[in-house]
Amino acid sequence: MDRKGEEAAGLARELELLRARVAELESAEARLRDLEHRFTTFTRDSAYGYFETDLEGNVRFANRRAAEISGYGQEEVLGMNVLTIVAPEDRARAEADFREAIAQPNTGVREYRIITKDGSEKYIESNAIPLWKDGVPVAFQCTIHDVTARRRAEQEKARLEEERRQAQKLEAIGTLAGGIAHDFNNLLTGILAYASMLRLDPELPEKARRAGDIIERAAKRGAELTGQLLGFARKGKVRNVPVSIRKAVEEVAAILERTLDKRIEIVKRFAAEDAVVTGDPTQIHQIVLNLVLNARDAMSQGGRLTIETGLVDLDEAFCRCREGVSPGRYVVIAVADTGCGMSDEVKGRIFEPFFTTKDRGTGMGLAVVYGIVKNHGGLIDVESALGRGTTFRVYLPRTQGSVGGSPAQVKTEAVKAGARVLLVEDDEVVLSATKEMLEGLGCRVALARDGQEAVDYCRAHRGELDVVLFDLMMPRMDGRQCFLALREIDPALRLVACTGYGLDQVVQELMEKGAAGYLKKPYTSEQLSEVLAKALAR
Repeated sequence: MDRKGEEAAGLARELELLRARVAELESAEARLRDLEHRFTTFTRDSAYGYFETDLEGNVRFANRRAAEISGYGQEEVLGMNVLTIVAPEDRARAEADFREAIAQPNTGVREYRIITKDGSEKYIESNAIPLWKDGVPVAFQCTIHDVTARRRAEQEKARLEEERRQAQKLEAIGTLAGGIAHDFNNLLTGILAYASMLRLDPELPEKARRAGDIIERAAKRGAELTGQLLGFARKGKVRNVPVSIRKAVEEVAAILERTLDKRIEIVKRFAAEDAVVTGDPTQIHQIVLNLVLNARDAMSQGGRLTIETGLVDLDEAFCRCREGVSPGRYVVIAVADTGCGMSDEVKGRIFEPFFTTKDRGTGMGLAVVYGIVKNHGGLIDVESALGRGTTFRVYLPRTQGSVGGSPAQVKTEAVKAGARVLLVEDDEVVLSATKEMLEGLGCRVALARDGQEAVDYCRAHRGELDVVLFDLMMPRMDGRQCFLALREIDPALRLVACTGYGLDQVVQELMEKGAAGYLKKPYTSEQLSEVLAKALAR
């Protein structure tokens, strides 16, 4: 082949190589366009945010999702330093994590709180990976994922679990407190009985009668304390009538306005519409009084005390997050102060009986409020922070209807002499003391030490009794079973329940079924006489 032919062949080979090279470049360009398209699609449509920053954290690129999570537009994000939107409490940790990502790549996902454009707080998970050039880090590639909903759900679950643990703890303490109070009431019944007999016995020296008076007063103070314990244990309700919340709150506020420190400003905001709940008027007063006194103690240097009433509909979502509350219409009593506030640790214990942070008091005020509210089918919430005051909100189920006038005071004569009484009591102290009181009132007394003995006695002496005074908590056959059995034996027999708890569900049930009355322990001779006289007058 001549020289020209060789050159032509060489040019042809070069042309083929160039064509092959061009084909490779076109293929690479197509692959590049495909990668760019896939990257653009990923960054645009991904549920994860993606952004790139320089080593100082200034944003050079951000996809749409990253901007959405931050609350800013994509153009607003460019040039922004990502650390400026990290919550102040997490900022130092985020800076340290950036440095660690360079020193030790693949450190994994970290969680931070960020403050969005509208000022709201979000929880995000982020992972920063350094980009290197010639062995030197030049930028960061970062992913960001909004986990706010998950974290809120976890926090809500933890809060509900803590509330449930707290409710279970208070329930257990309440059961213990109720049992202790019941046993103390049995003891106090004997003490009060003998003290009142000493005080009223004209044949005793004046010194002995004065001793009886002192013992009786001390026992009554003990009875007040057991009453508080029973209130916490949800067994202390005495009445169950319609109560005007506005009237109850106004009555307490009127008393307190004259007694509170003049440096405390009282603000009252009452709903225009009066609201009624069913319960014990005295205990409703006790709720407001105890909350106001607690607020007073938190404002030793003065401040503002706000008392509000209102109506609210509690929905399914609200009640699902609260223990023992059903959806419906509720009356709200709010008591707020501008005092010292409480730490989370103290807030978690405020309803425990005998827990107090004060130098004085028994620590029973809020425990009693908690028990009364629960006993009335309600809910109590508290918001507080150190230095920011405290707000208590009590929710009580609203009752349709109105409050009637005050019940007329009925003058009751003493029990008639010669009344035939069967005393049913398993506690020897109460049995002995009550027997002496009854005999001192002129009654003829027969004794039974449990419900079964009472039933057997009434069968054998049908028609020979005027009234049966029976305890509710007894071995073999309790007071409720005894009541039902005695009603079958003699429907006309007057039956009076004796309880250390007060007007609880069992007593209310027996009253509805025809009980002639009930007597709350501890009691004096005068109270015993009054209850029996009323029963015999039926």
